[in-house]
Amino acid sequence: MTTLDPDYPEGAPCWAEAALPDVEAGKRFYGDLFGWTFDEGAGAERGFYTAAYSADRSAAALRPAVAGPGGTAVAGWRVHLAVRDAYDAAERVTAAGGRIAAGPLPGG
Repeated sequence: MTTLDPDYPEGAPCWAEAALPDVEAGKRFYGDLFGWTFDEGAGAERGFYTAAYSADRSAAALRPAVAGPGGTAVAGWRVHLAVRDAYDAAERVTAAGGRIAAGPLPGG
């Protein structure tokens, strides 16, 4: 059984996902590097990612890199930070001079 800890402190990294040009190669790389196991079915409800687990705990997600502006696929890691209220956190980000690239999404 896998678990995802819902009790992250405010501002703590709580989820990570890698956009990769070759998800199968990424699975081999991270599987060998960290001993991760993978479940393609875990992300089926969102339709686009492979869940990665470390010792039966959620570790990250791997997904295909998609073309960004200019048609180039952008690969890299995206780290998500825990907040209790995404809309409040977005307001605090802009008030502090930050920029929201993609607003809060329903369901995390």
